[in-house]
Amino acid sequence: MRCRINLSSRLPVWLIALCLLWDCLSAAGMPPQQTIGRIVSKHVLIRLPSEREWLGQETISDLESCYVFMDKTTGGSLPARVLVNISWDQPVCSVHPGDAAVTIGMDNPAAAANSRKYLLHHAGKAMARLGLLELSKGGADRAENRFLLEGMTEILACEYEHSSRSLSAAWARCHLMNRMEALSLSALASWDRFSGGREDQRAASPGITFLLTCREVSNRDRLLKLFEGLRGKSLAESLNAAVKSNAAALENMWLEKVRTYRVSEDSAGATDEDVPKLERTDMEPQAGVPGQGLQIRVTIRDRSGDLFPGTIFLEDGESGPVLSAQPQPDAARRDVYFSLPVPKDRNPGRYEYRLIAVDETGNVRIWLGAYMVGSE
Repeated sequence: MRCRINLSSRLPVWLIALCLLWDCLSAAGMPPQQTIGRIVSKHVLIRLPSEREWLGQETISDLESCYVFMDKTTGGSLPARVLVNISWDQPVCSVHPGDAAVTIGMDNPAAAANSRKYLLHHAGKAMARLGLLELSKGGADRAENRFLLEGMTEILACEYEHSSRSLSAAWARCHLMNRMEALSLSALASWDRFSGGREDQRAASPGITFLLTCREVSNRDRLLKLFEGLRGKSLAESLNAAVKSNAAALENMWLEKVRTYRVSEDSAGATDEDVPKLERTDMEPQAGVPGQGLQIRVTIRDRSGDLFPGTIFLEDGESGPVLSAQPQPDAARRDVYFSLPVPKDRNPGRYEYRLIAVDETGNVRIWLGAYMVGSE
């Protein structure tokens, strides 16, 4: 039977009957690759292709524990049962508050590299999002507040996993992003423009670091009061009421911490084989010319599949400009490039740069390189 039911969870009779009916219909008329399995615990109902049921069986107890943690953390804001749709046809994850459901898109290189780890992390984020949206009565989904929602979902997911590496790496991302384009609360309020439609850790990093700054000023519980306050108040009003500090003061404190953060050394698991590894760099032309550009092409091996061009940075010298990588056209996903401008007043000689990669797991890798500048 494709529908796996835990009778000890005391499911309603109608739900058991619905599961059995679905299996009968699936067996009668659906192609094998479209048959659907169901795995149930007290608060979680997993729906996934029957040929992938092993993954549901492996993770159902963890998802149940995650539900309990997220529900408690968000003040009992989760629905009595959450439907977790696991789809290999979708590349992104989404939440559906009206249906008490989340969808975990597994059509992703990181999911292919470690499906169990990917599923648990993103299901945790999705449950946190469901709870925070209910706690704020949708206020956290307003454009000016989205950076808080994205940041808090990552914080809660990492707290459940007892992992601080991703949160620490958010400071590195923010420092480099701030040097590229200044961070501010007003910039984050234009969420679509700032995030580019992403829901990754690059987009979440400003929210993570801002909320961690707020936590230093007050405490962990006040952050949940902040989300409660978003029900009918502006961000500034909610910060003042929950954190007991005005938005301008908090912004200044946050940005000072971001600016003074030093990305000075690698931060990665010593025995982790999945950390990014630099394979090669190429330059064109071989020597830069003052007033013209220099293209630096980079190949990075990323076995875990969770390193993206937007979180690969090039720092030109200690205080020079910071660039974000661009995907190499018509090349493998791991190939990126930087278009490095050479100032007109740059003297001929050898100049150093740092290549910095920060993946979604929170690994920070730094490689040193150099380029030559000739005469005009």
